[in-house]
Amino acid sequence: MSKNNEVPVQFTDGPDSHTHLLRALQFLGTSVPKKITIAWQAARAAAWAWKRGTCLDLIGAVVMARNHLNETLRYDADVPGRDKAIEGAQSRLDDRQALLDAVPEEAERWKMIEARRMRKQSFENAQVVLLRLRGEQKPVAIEDVRYVAELRQQVVADEQALRQEGKVRKALHDDAERALDDLRFLIVDTLTDRLNAITKAGADAIGKDAAIYFEYRELLQKDAPKFQRALMEAKVIQEIGRDLGAEFDLVAAFSQHFPAKDKTARDLIEAVILGEKIQMGSRRQDSADLLTMEV
Repeated sequence: MSKNNEVPVQFTDGPDSHTHLLRALQFLGTSVPKKITIAWQAARAAAWAWKRGTCLDLIGAVVMARNHLNETLRYDADVPGRDKAIEGAQSRLDDRQALLDAVPEEAERWKMIEARRMRKQSFENAQVVLLRLRGEQKPVAIEDVRYVAELRQQVVADEQALRQEGKVRKALHDDAERALDDLRFLIVDTLTDRLNAITKAGADAIGKDAAIYFEYRELLQKDAPKFQRALMEAKVIQEIGRDLGAEFDLVAAFSQHFPAKDKTARDLIEAVILGEKIQMGSRRQDSADLLTMEV
């Protein structure tokens, strides 16, 4: 990637601005697969390409940050926290200036907008004059007619360019959204693998003692702490998954690791997770299969 296409460190949109994705990454910790790291970088790059190719707000952001810094500098020297406020305002200005410096296209974009506006205004004004002359039945010079025709052609060309630019903007936006979706799906897949591993460990902690734990539920926390830890982590995964648009069935996730004929273990899992007061052997036979996930 060329230097001009590098994503500035000051850029915080894209996946960096999605709290649910950040939480998932924090949960996975050091076990984040390389494919997610690569997908994260791809999503940032796509978001930056969209920003760089369409933005019109960076100049204004720099002006606002500079004004804020100037206001902060006017604080009296004895105002508590003045130095820290100035430091923060300067840092924000530096960040916004760095982003603007990375997108020289924005200034050119504003020049083009103004040029198109002036061409359209010139056409409308010239057309009004021409129509007035004709309405008043006054002589019209052929040069004036040609001038209006030329202005019309320029306006039509500008409108065509705007439509083409709109297609480019949409393509950049769609690319950024697809990159985010790809990242989200990879994270959900990784969470699915993590859930499968921890529910297996939790089921192993119960082992063949499901009947004992069903009758003496208090022993689960005392004698099967691995199951308790697995359940807590599974609930976190379920919550994170829900935020990402995925639904994990924890009863099915744990139950898949017990033999199908072990109805007691399945009753225990359902009772503990759902908090239901059920009797042994009453678990419905048509309940969820293994692991269900909707994305």
